[in-house]
Amino acid sequence: MINSSDKPVMHSDNDVDESYANAGRSSGYSREQRRELDELQAELRRLRLAAQGPSRSAPPRLKLPSSAEDLRLQVERQIRLQPLASVALAAVVGFVYGVAR
Repeated sequence: MINSSDKPVMHSDNDVDESYANAGRSSGYSREQRRELDELQAELRRLRLAAQGPSRSAPPRLKLPSSAEDLRLQVERQIRLQPLASVALAAVVGFVYGVAR
């Protein structure tokens, strides 16, 4: 009778993850096959991140304003969210304007 504690138990919902985990244990895989498994796992991670949607840390996108007041409020909001970037942008615009004059 085989003792169940002698065998490692893996619980995975994903066959790719299980195949990758077993790749390190098996000496039957060549270096090329292990490299390909690594690439496939990296691609799987990228696809999972893409499927999750935009990151929460991404800056909010601006909507087209329906009036001048809305535009002013959006500009003020962006300045408050990113004050250093706003100052840097103003400095660059002022410099280019000064050089062009």
